[in-house]
Amino acid sequence: MLFNEKIVKLRKKKGWSQSELGQRINVHIAHLSRLENNKSQPSVDMLSKIAKVFHVTMDYLMNEDEDEIIPITINDKTLAERVELLDQLDKSDRQTIINVMDSMLAKKKMLDLLTNNVMP
Repeated sequence: MLFNEKIVKLRKKKGWSQSELGQRINVHIAHLSRLENNKSQPSVDMLSKIAKVFHVTMDYLMNEDEDEIIPITINDKTLAERVELLDQLDKSDRQTIINVMDSMLAKKKMLDLLTNNVMP
């Protein structure tokens, strides 16, 4: 399945119009239409945004041989429920949550580095 076919399929599965998807990934509907009609290819940044909004990998979107969606698995049920609800927030609130998550993950990576590099 081609990239353009995948984004149409994913968008329709979510029940989103082109306009709604465009708002979620911050792209004009005309550009989204060109992507869906295979008249344009996405930039890496656009590909990343599309992958994030549909919870798939960029590899899945671009690999023509990979037709099956490999879902991102979250084992913690409470966390998974909250992640699903994030789609209902406005863009600004979602970005705030992403910023907090990025900050916490950076802190964790730094602590891991410091812990692993400490000499006994």
